[in-house]
Amino acid sequence: MKKVRLLFWILVCSLGVAVVLFSNVQNRATKAFYQAVEPPLQPEIEYKSYTLPQSVVHTLLIPKASRFSVKPVVSPTLKLLENLAAKHQTFAAINGGFFDPVNQKTTSIVIREGALIADPKLNERFINNPKNAPYLDKMLNRSELRRYICGETIRYDITLRNEPIPDSCRLVDALGGGPSLLPELSLIPEGFADVAN
Repeated sequence: MKKVRLLFWILVCSLGVAVVLFSNVQNRATKAFYQAVEPPLQPEIEYKSYTLPQSVVHTLLIPKASRFSVKPVVSPTLKLLENLAAKHQTFAAINGGFFDPVNQKTTSIVIREGALIADPKLNERFINNPKNAPYLDKMLNRSELRRYICGETIRYDITLRNEPIPDSCRLVDALGGGPSLLPELSLIPEGFADVAN
């Protein structure tokens, strides 16, 4: 059976900063998407960069039958993305999730191997903030990247937190973030923005 290589989501747990890392155990060289993004050296991974009028978008396309996959890990301290990538001998890294800069606790959910490892409900500043109160239901139901095991198949999805797990699937990993960008930007439905007056 072919060995599976891992793509990691790293959450700086007490800080609520999540990071996604691709790990290739055979290739120990690290390529961290920190400031300058370099194309991956693996032929099975397709890297593209798109320059838009006000931004640059970097994408990695990982074929379904690739030896790369996705899994979260946790770091208890704040680290530079490139250092986390090196520590976990990863292929690529990107940021994900959110945290409260004052108490450094997560405002995003993270599930690893079926266990909840970061819960915004445990962040008292986030939950008890009166300014958040009108939006808290939306904020706790933000988009997340999910990894399921459905029979013999690994499946990925981006969906709202409260969406049910598909039939005959088991939720393995999830990384909260948002807002959803497609099919439309969901800033208001996910409590990232509101319209006044």
